[in-house]
Amino acid sequence: MAITDGEDNNSRNSLNDLHYFEDIDVHLVVIGVGSSSARELRNLSRYATSTHSIDHFDDLFHAMSIAIEKVAITSHQSYVSFE
Repeated sequence: MAITDGEDNNSRNSLNDLHYFEDIDVHLVVIGVGSSSARELRNLSRYATSTHSIDHFDDLFHAMSIAIEKVAITSHQSYVSFE
């Protein structure tokens, strides 16, 4: 799970460094906080299982709960075997 406000804090990594999420079976959930995170969410949606946008950090717990539930459902569905 990644949480972003859309601002780059002089990171040494770029979005291109996230390409490994395309090749492995790991869920990446991104939560964007505030209006400045919209562009970053669009860019990260290429790698993420799901993205969520919230207006305030006060909503973070609720957004995290929804994201975790969504990943749990997705993971469960991918492992269900109908024999």
